[in-house]
Amino acid sequence: MGGIAHLNITLDEHIHFIETTYIEEMTIILTRLLSVEPQLPVFASWIRDDTRITATVFLSDKQYTVRIDANEKMSEIALKVFDSEGKDKTSNYCLNLMNCIEEDDLTVFTGCDPEITERLYHYMDEETFYPHKGLSKLTDGCSDTNSFRLWLRRFIKDEPQEVLNNEVQFRFLCHLKAIEFWDGFEDIRNLHYVRKPFIVKDYAEHLEDPNEMNTLFDRAIDTDRQVIVVLPVNKEKEKDYK
Repeated sequence: MGGIAHLNITLDEHIHFIETTYIEEMTIILTRLLSVEPQLPVFASWIRDDTRITATVFLSDKQYTVRIDANEKMSEIALKVFDSEGKDKTSNYCLNLMNCIEEDDLTVFTGCDPEITERLYHYMDEETFYPHKGLSKLTDGCSDTNSFRLWLRRFIKDEPQEVLNNEVQFRFLCHLKAIEFWDGFEDIRNLHYVRKPFIVKDYAEHLEDPNEMNTLFDRAIDTDRQVIVVLPVNKEKEKDYK
């Protein structure tokens, strides 16, 4: 797919670092495997007649084989899921991973969203920051409920104010707070809630102090989500290999 001719990788650690030249391809592969909506677009030039992604995924103590293939016109890729007996479980798998758009938007951190620093406060004042019923549509109506409003006020009230000097680090912290808010809300309303892995893209290169990264990643791990960090290949390492 794309520039990737063949890649075999195991993502079984709680926090996993992937160094790759193909950051965009890896991000799309991971989000498609996790059924993140809306789906990131795939360039037609990335798809060939032999494009195939196969993954073994453990979800709610069940093992699935997830397969992504090119469609007949080779203009898109389609997901199919099978259980250990080979039965089609695509609908069940996607249903278990279904989130509202607003929540799924937090699956990937790119550092490019300046509004993430005010996201929770925008929820509080949706008439100012969203078009009519805009937040309701993004949250599948959750934002209209009393439980959402009560949890939002409580979360903001109890959350300590934290400021980091580095802008990207501060966005990462605010992104984590938004994830923590949604995880807390889902714990209230959905007993079968599945925490999707948190994908971090192009982040470490913005950090001046590696200890800051360790502290923030420890906090990411505390969300009980797997953390997958996609990094550009270290050019100095490439020289060593040649």
